[in-house]
Amino acid sequence: MELKGILSSIQNSVRGMKSQTQRLELVSNNIANADQVAKPGEKVYQKKRLVSKNFQPFQSKMRDSILSVKKSHHKHIEKSQHSENKSQVQNYEIIEEEKIQMVYDPAHPYADENGYIRKPDINVVEEMVDLMSLSRTYEANVQTFKSTKNLAKKALEI
Repeated sequence: MELKGILSSIQNSVRGMKSQTQRLELVSNNIANADQVAKPGEKVYQKKRLVSKNFQPFQSKMRDSILSVKKSHHKHIEKSQHSENKSQVQNYEIIEEEKIQMVYDPAHPYADENGYIRKPDINVVEEMVDLMSLSRTYEANVQTFKSTKNLAKKALEI
């Protein structure tokens, strides 16, 4: 077993845990601010999401990663010329959705002259589903990390 493979697996798990932690923070902020009413003239809280700057569809990523195999002798296969890209750090950016919800509530102190208050357009149920999904993804990354660590320990015992 090649050590580089184990280290890259650990690195991928850590990267996944970091991005899921950031997403969990954004989703929890969205839930906390879902019922926030903006004062007149004040900016409404906007739903935030974390997206990858370098998103590439799976199919094109697979197509780009196919390596050519060269034969040096009919019984030998030459090592690939593939070099690992060290700068594959995923860059993420926070996107703010500019949707607001106008709710008719003339008794509210922040209502405008027409009786409407401005709130963020955040569906708490959807955010809770995202929260559970992110939590499970984080747990999967932790389990992958632990499995890789145990595999490395077993490899060192040999």
